[in-house]
Amino acid sequence: MWKKAENPAQYSDADPLDIAGMQSVVDDLDSQWYTEDRETQRQAIANAFRAALTSPRQNLKWNSIVYQDLSHIPPEEDDPNVFENAIRDRKAQWDKFGQQTLDTLNENTNNQELIDYGPKVIERYMPGIWQNIRNCAVIGPYIEQLREAAIEDIQRGGDGQHFRDIVMNLNIPGIGPKIAAFVWLLLCPKTSRLATVDVHMMRALGQESESPNSYEHYLELESELDKRRKDMGYEDVPLGMFQWATWDQWRTPGWHQDHSALRPLNPVGWQNIDWAPQQPKPRPSPAIEVPDEQMNIFDQMQDPDQMQTTTNWDRKPWGIIVW
Repeated sequence: MWKKAENPAQYSDADPLDIAGMQSVVDDLDSQWYTEDRETQRQAIANAFRAALTSPRQNLKWNSIVYQDLSHIPPEEDDPNVFENAIRDRKAQWDKFGQQTLDTLNENTNNQELIDYGPKVIERYMPGIWQNIRNCAVIGPYIEQLREAAIEDIQRGGDGQHFRDIVMNLNIPGIGPKIAAFVWLLLCPKTSRLATVDVHMMRALGQESESPNSYEHYLELESELDKRRKDMGYEDVPLGMFQWATWDQWRTPGWHQDHSALRPLNPVGWQNIDWAPQQPKPRPSPAIEVPDEQMNIFDQMQDPDQMQTTTNWDRKPWGIIVW
């Protein structure tokens, strides 16, 4: 049975963000990785970082596919070529099947891999930004420190503050407060009190820029969002869940996005999810006159999650990207 990638949100005056509907999404993401043995804990933390690091400029489906194709790599791996080659190998295999037609696939029923993947891969593999994939290697040398910080945070209640402080103090290349917050949301979705301030949250907070201009600015916006949480009567809702519900209302109004394919342990296989997009309700848009025939192009320009770099198939000499 396929799982829906998006579930209807039931907004009401009493619950304008449908936090009640968010609860099942949060419960489904919770892996309770901290109850596992030490090596499994390390793998879960490394995987959470991989899911977060490969999310920019990816929609949820492709974020899930790329993450799951990296999730087998040992947590201490620090060679960026291992991550890039894993995806390049997968892309080469995937695109070979992607050349097939549905008729050809039906004729090859003796090929188990075609049976498993064929009906879902009649499109090119879209790995996003190669540098983000290579950046997954930066976690390897720090994995034990990150595990210890995460376990201590759990012992303190799991709000993520201690974990983020350690992450920021380690000065890991390419890892900023947004990645740290997203990682903690994946690790502790029920207790996180960190906000993942991405471009959608910037818009929700009335900001014109795409990201905070400093860590201090990031914390200011997080505090502003926390005040909004309290003002809306969600005092008992952790900030992480409130931010997620706000993100859904802004990004996919009328729907909650299921993130169980990004679970850091035992994720739901991307093949078992129905990724068919639902029709969103109207969302706030810039006051710009755009001809009807250009609206589809304009919508793509306004939505970074739908952008794909057309020249990213070969590695470019880009620097580390800080998110």
